[in-house]
Amino acid sequence: MAELQRRLARAGYYHGSIDGVLGPQTRRAIRAYERDRGYAS
Repeated sequence: MAELQRRLARAGYYHGSIDGVLGPQTRRAIRAYERDRGYAS
């Protein structure tokens, strides 16, 4: 999970601490990333 957070942060989607937890901030970042790339939610 920490690696995913790092990648989302580098892409500008995740702004929280890299803690390895799939919390609300990580979930929002994933949804935003998927939305911007046209993935179905």
